[in-house]
Amino acid sequence: MSNTLPEKNLKRGQACYNCRRRKMVRSTVQHGQLVKVNQPSNQQKCDGVHPVCGQCARANRPDDCEYVGEYAQARVQILQENIARVEQRIYELEHPTEVPPVTTVQLHKPYAPAKPLYSPENDIFRTRSEPPIDMLQTLLDRFLPYASDFGFFIHVPSFRRSAVKKYPLGHDKRPAPSLLFAACLWGLRFSPPALQVHEPSCLARTLSLASTDLASSHPYKALHTLQAEILLAHYFFSSGRFVEGKYHTAAAVALALSSSLHSIRSANVNAPSVGMIPPPRDAVEEGERIHACWMTVILDNLWATALKQEPARDLRNESRSSSFDTPWPLELHDYEQGKMHPSARYSQTVQTFLTGPPETHRMSTMTGLAKGSLLWQQADKLARSWNPVMPPTQVPIFQATFYALDVHIESFRTALGSPGTVPNPTPAMTRALIVAHSIGHAATIQLHSIAAVNAVMDSRRKRLSSARAVLEIVAETAPRQGTVNAYINPVMGTVWMIACQAVMDEIPQLKVRSPQESMVLTSLLARAVSAMAVFVETCPLLKYQISRIQEASRGL
Repeated sequence: MSNTLPEKNLKRGQACYNCRRRKMVRSTVQHGQLVKVNQPSNQQKCDGVHPVCGQCARANRPDDCEYVGEYAQARVQILQENIARVEQRIYELEHPTEVPPVTTVQLHKPYAPAKPLYSPENDIFRTRSEPPIDMLQTLLDRFLPYASDFGFFIHVPSFRRSAVKKYPLGHDKRPAPSLLFAACLWGLRFSPPALQVHEPSCLARTLSLASTDLASSHPYKALHTLQAEILLAHYFFSSGRFVEGKYHTAAAVALALSSSLHSIRSANVNAPSVGMIPPPRDAVEEGERIHACWMTVILDNLWATALKQEPARDLRNESRSSSFDTPWPLELHDYEQGKMHPSARYSQTVQTFLTGPPETHRMSTMTGLAKGSLLWQQADKLARSWNPVMPPTQVPIFQATFYALDVHIESFRTALGSPGTVPNPTPAMTRALIVAHSIGHAATIQLHSIAAVNAVMDSRRKRLSSARAVLEIVAETAPRQGTVNAYINPVMGTVWMIACQAVMDEIPQLKVRSPQESMVLTSLLARAVSAMAVFVETCPLLKYQISRIQEASRGL
């Protein structure tokens, strides 16, 4: 093809498609007539040069320059139509009751304003009391497989059955409205973009209901509102909205405390009785209340540590009269099988764990998460309390606390069962164990990051060993790329950042001291960072943190 300039005034249809499209964008519709908007003086017309016109060349977009006949379609038009057709078909399959029983190729007025996919008028969370039943079922099915990762403590089969019963919203045979909408909110997070546009209005409804449900007559209003507050806290934390996440965490802690969930099965005769929450009707309901207590503890400790702040409730320094007596949680199916003795009583569960000898017996996945969150919080608190100019009298106390906690963390990680040692682990149990092991290693990393001990070679070795373990866990257990709705507790982003930083601190020195080990470590870091990428689509916070890790690792 020749690159000589053609005639100055091109005939109709001879301009490239990209320039014709820009010309159409600079037009508008007034009173039903297509009217050209005055073209700025610096906007030149297409010069018709082949294979790339001057306008596209100056814009550095040669791939967009395409010459087609007046009635032919350009590649971009074909792609856009195909994408629209596929998106429409997906929406039809997901919403069979909303699609009219006719062909989807419908006639339309060519210059009529296109109806937006979303508008306040068609927002079901604004215009209806609750979603239609088919949509509700879809959202629950997307939420419930990951429910325990968001602190969901209610028996899942019972919750789902009650959620779809044909009773009005707020009926005592269904979940409290705030809980139902909180579940829908998380279901929307795992939905296609066509449904995700409803998240803001669903969030607004959930917040409104959570503030009023306690004044309702629902028999489980306190327990269900607590569950909704926990789900909201996880939602805000995963979105990077930490102030709101802390607010709803504090609300959950206050509600759990006022409901005396910390004194379930207490051996203390003066322990407060459960107030707003009705007594359990069976072992499963008692298990729900025990899990409710510990889910609140886990939420409070994990995110206080991630944000380097104090938890809303410091369980280590509680008095005897308000001690934490609720027993460690079992797996929910263990309550169904009656594995908690009816007459067993417990006392000072948290104090005994933190100040007593390290435990060595196997624990449930929920207990692993609870103990791991407590140890990580204690390690972070001790690391932040270090002061290079502390009085000499305090140094021995600090050292004794440091070594005792170090032994405690190592014993915990040894006792924590791997997925291979847990009988019949569910995917949720496996994810919980991954988080528990990771935060156990994070506790070691932060403890041995204290400047006073990090200079010691054994301390640096422990820090690096735990950091490598965290990266190996994510590299070996992360779902494959392309997995739909891959999800993990978003606090893992903080754990990964801590581990990656520890590894990146050591690589420059290893390049000099041990080049072979440096190469192995760099390769592990690359594999782990690549594996993390599968989680970015379902969690805005993880998306940001992983991008930070990727950026920092490029310079190695």
